[in-house]
Amino acid sequence: MSKIAFSMRDQMDSMSDDEFQDAMSLSKADFLDYLDNAAAAEERCQANIGERAPDFSATF
Repeated sequence: MSKIAFSMRDQMDSMSDDEFQDAMSLSKADFLDYLDNAAAAEERCQANIGERAPDFSATF
């Protein structure tokens, strides 16, 4: 997961729920759900030595 996401997760602990909602336009719970989903998607896309690479597309 990106360093920015981890940084945001760490910073949100110091913010009230209302402050976070105002700054991010979503709740802390929704943000944590987003981070969990993003981490799971990232995990599914990782290549492992000796295994076929996951399907992907690239634009040049």
